[in-house]
Amino acid sequence: MKRPGWIQTYTGKPFYFDNIDSNEICIEDIAHALSNICRFGGHTPFHYSVAQHSLLVSRLVPREYALEALLHDATEAYIGDMVTPLKRRIPEFSGYEAELSKKISRVFGLRNIGDFGINGMLWSEEIHKADLEALAIEAKFVMGADLEDWGLDPVTNTQMRRMVRPRTQKEAKEDFLNRFKEIVEQRESPNLRGLVGAIDHKTRWGGFEFIANKNGTIYPAGTEDAKAFEAAFKPAEFEKLFPNATKSAYLDCGVNASSPPAPKNILQEAESLVTGARAEAYGHPAEDFSRTAKMWSAILGVEVPVEKIALCMIALKVSRQCNAAKRDNWTDIAGYAQTGYMVNQKQGKME
Repeated sequence: MKRPGWIQTYTGKPFYFDNIDSNEICIEDIAHALSNICRFGGHTPFHYSVAQHSLLVSRLVPREYALEALLHDATEAYIGDMVTPLKRRIPEFSGYEAELSKKISRVFGLRNIGDFGINGMLWSEEIHKADLEALAIEAKFVMGADLEDWGLDPVTNTQMRRMVRPRTQKEAKEDFLNRFKEIVEQRESPNLRGLVGAIDHKTRWGGFEFIANKNGTIYPAGTEDAKAFEAAFKPAEFEKLFPNATKSAYLDCGVNASSPPAPKNILQEAESLVTGARAEAYGHPAEDFSRTAKMWSAILGVEVPVEKIALCMIALKVSRQCNAAKRDNWTDIAGYAQTGYMVNQKQGKME
């Protein structure tokens, strides 16, 4: 019999408010709950969820802050989205939220902590600024509000208006999980390697929680599980439960490894940026580059063809690479090459 003071999550886990167990925190529960909870206390004219807000914030920060940005409101999956004016009147609530936020941070290996308070945690200035920018975008394009009345700065990044469109709960959840997978796959963190598979399947054995990915590899869910499991490992029992797994499959998550996993190759990373993050934020490159070409033409006083934009951006990246060698420059060069090809395709210029 379970003790009082708990809720059952979407995946069936018990969540005890008086004794937060890190093992009961998982990304699917967070995505499901946040996609069900609407922003602004539910007073939105269409279904616009906290999951969509989190996704927007993750697009507004530099790449290295994306995971923290995506999960900066993850506490609300378990304690709801209390409107800010009321939250400020209940300091005890903020204290509890801070405790929960720290637990979530440890589960997902969040870093980039700073001096700005958001939901009980001190996040970096980049996340704080992005959160305020997202609020202004939502206030203007979701709520139709007067930003001056809300004490917000004018919206300058109108491209992000694409991301505040109506999405069903199912669509918002899927968007959130896809973004999580995208970030984790790109992030060079050994403690996160197994988390992508967490969305596929989870099971328990001998008191340990395991992740099974689509190719049958088994991972312990976290660092503590991995260390404890290594000490208690019984090959015969493990093989009986997981006949397709190798005896050392639990080491593949990297939590006990001495070196981080190999990063994606730059072509794969460029492809995921062009078809994922970039496409969602800016649309087809032919449309994005068309706007850029018009602005450059006005500034330079000469007509700049749309198909030349990608070439110019590649030249810029080559110049930066000559100044300081960085992996991101090569990734961006590959990405701009792909967008240039897409523009030529749309123009019907490819043979």
